[in-house]
Amino acid sequence: LIGGLTFTLKQTSATPIELSLATTRSELSGALTDLVSKYNALTSEIDRQVGENAGLLSGDLVVRDLQDSLRQVTSYSAASGSIKGLTSLGIEFDKTGVATFESATFQALSDSQINEAFDFVGSATAGLGALAARFQQATDPVTGSIKIQQDDYDRTDRRLQDQIGVLNVRVADLQASVARRLQT
Repeated sequence: LIGGLTFTLKQTSATPIELSLATTRSELSGALTDLVSKYNALTSEIDRQVGENAGLLSGDLVVRDLQDSLRQVTSYSAASGSIKGLTSLGIEFDKTGVATFESATFQALSDSQINEAFDFVGSATAGLGALAARFQQATDPVTGSIKIQQDDYDRTDRRLQDQIGVLNVRVADLQASVARRLQT
């Protein structure tokens, strides 16, 4: 009857039974509030790695990839319907890129617009939700870009430590050689 739902009829009844299915605004509102919070936290961390006072990851490919993914989230738009972007759902961005959730804008949406909002947000494979895969690709603990980058840093660190060890041996040998020459 309805895609994604299963009904199990256990017995018959002489009186009609009415079923209704409705979406709850509070679940979507909570999810959007969570999105804004996590977006702002990630943006803040990334901003600490960019610019004149950038941290250790300044210029790192992972930082640039995450910035690009965040831009895709903020600019995501639907091809049809009245919910075209995050602003339609009450998510606003100020001049510095900080997001806020305007509950009044969200609550003013009609029931049909709420249904469109669920379509806009989508799932793991469609809609805005599909963009989450980009962040999962970055953070996957086995194959993610952050893990790959960390492994590269670890390999470089080991190589540099080996080179430092070799140079320390050379310096010690040179010091011993100079000390022997000075004693003779």
